[in-house]
Amino acid sequence: MSQSSAAIACAPRVSSNENAQNARRKVLIVDDDQFFTRNLERLLRRQGFEVVTLRSALGLSAAVQREQPDLLLVDVAMPAINGDRAAELLRKSGLANCPIVLLSALPNDQLAAASERCQATAYISKVRRAGDILQQIDLILERRCPASGIVAK
Repeated sequence: MSQSSAAIACAPRVSSNENAQNARRKVLIVDDDQFFTRNLERLLRRQGFEVVTLRSALGLSAAVQREQPDLLLVDVAMPAINGDRAAELLRKSGLANCPIVLLSALPNDQLAAASERCQATAYISKVRRAGDILQQIDLILERRCPASGIVAK
């Protein structure tokens, strides 16, 4: 089990109030790592989020139009088209009206640079604990302008 997958697998339980708050929020996860995606999906569903997943950035534009997510979580390193490039294309097309967050196990300086290049709202390291990842997602959705050591911008 990878470090990032282990972090996701041991996520804390949430209160019913948090579930109710997230019940109408939809998260679209784009990641080719099936194990990480499955664990993150379970974690978010337990928090009350509606979750849609894609294994590739191919078809992302259509999925964003169809699903109208409140948050887009995109892995950087994927086959066919990298997540940062897909995020950049979404921003330039005007299709993504939601926060776009890059996910990666890359070192933070590389992840920050990729986030800046593609005009992502934020980035989250996959090697963070599950609670940290959830906290950052909540900050992004609540404020759309996070300020912490984990999320850029």
